[in-house]
Amino acid sequence: MNSLPAHECGHVTFACLSQFGKSDERVWQPWARILRQTAGSRLVLTAGMGSHRQRVWQFFEGEGVTADRIDFVVSRPFAAYLELYHAIDIFLDTFPCSGPTASLDSLWMGVPVVSLAGATGVARGGWSVLHNAGLPELAAGCEEDYVKIATGLASDLPRLGELRSTLRSRLEASPIMNARRYAGDLERAYRKMWQEWCRSR
Repeated sequence: MNSLPAHECGHVTFACLSQFGKSDERVWQPWARILRQTAGSRLVLTAGMGSHRQRVWQFFEGEGVTADRIDFVVSRPFAAYLELYHAIDIFLDTFPCSGPTASLDSLWMGVPVVSLAGATGVARGGWSVLHNAGLPELAAGCEEDYVKIATGLASDLPRLGELRSTLRSRLEASPIMNARRYAGDLERAYRKMWQEWCRSR
């Protein structure tokens, strides 16, 4: 993995490269808190050109975060998309609809993910990824913890560096990348659901 971006540019870079439609003011508000509590930090978001960018800048300025700390990137081919992670220190997952695919991409590229688990399946994708990758401490149960985890990581560059150098190997050793085990676990889950349905009849 490349060196820690924060060491190269002098500030921590947060990002969310999930689909822009997964975020709104409910998510931007804790992101603004994270930026306010992390001096000099920046946030990178994926979004095409349009008035929605101005809406984001206006919202963050209303939360005390100047617009020049929010950067946008456009969608790009997969290899170029992965290159973006070389300039990112911490990935912020969306909620209540999480982005497990982007979270997996992030971990593969050595960038830790902070996620907020909800009560539904779509709200627990990030939680599932982090638990299977052996990083349950990065999955928050409430917004307050989400902010604390993100700001805590941002203030601990040695830990960020350690994670950046080990996340890919952790992912490779996890159940996520063990296809045989994953298929077996899924089959057992289906069988259990079928058995419970049969008993209920």
